[in-house]
Amino acid sequence: MAQIVLITAANQVKGKIQRAHLLGDRPPQWCQEKLKLGPDPIPLETKIWLTPNKGDDQHVFVKVSRSEMGPLQPGLYPSDMTPAAVREPLRDL
Repeated sequence: MAQIVLITAANQVKGKIQRAHLLGDRPPQWCQEKLKLGPDPIPLETKIWLTPNKGDDQHVFVKVSRSEMGPLQPGLYPSDMTPAAVREPLRDL
């Protein structure tokens, strides 16, 4: 299963730290079909540091582990969908 993760960017001005929240687990094929993933994964070892950009401070990623077999390579895939749009298909299951 791939993990669907919501990452909230850090905001040093407001004293907020970056946070990650697990939204759910789904098969990689499902994530690829439903969540509009970017084509190139970020390597799992890479530390991600997000900063707020014009109020857009939440981003959805799909984490595919090395042990996962399927259409996606291991890594962290950014989704082009908003967090609210991602929650809709997660509710349907």
